[in-house]
Amino acid sequence: MSELKTQWKVWTDEGAGVTDESLKVWKSCKGKLGRVWHIIVKQHTPPEFNMEIFADHGFVLLSGCNCGYGGTGPHGTLEIFNDLGILGMQDVIFSNSEVRWPSPSDNSLAKW
Repeated sequence: MSELKTQWKVWTDEGAGVTDESLKVWKSCKGKLGRVWHIIVKQHTPPEFNMEIFADHGFVLLSGCNCGYGGTGPHGTLEIFNDLGILGMQDVIFSNSEVRWPSPSDNSLAKW
């Protein structure tokens, strides 16, 4: 019997809260993640990372993408959601201090 080997990787930015740096990390890893199955975004999370992306091949931790207002951080979050094909999230991202995808009330499976 062959063993299934899973290789997990963690991608992070420098933790400085700079949206452009977070988006650079996102663009460098988005094709390597496999299926994204959960995202948590918070307005401000001490000490560093406001956005956590859980995927088949690892995790992405970003400090410059957040939610809860209309600034550059939430716009970075919106760009990532749009890249993933999760559309129509602008109002949710801009007006909530925490965003989870899929939402706890959403029992459907993501189709990529």
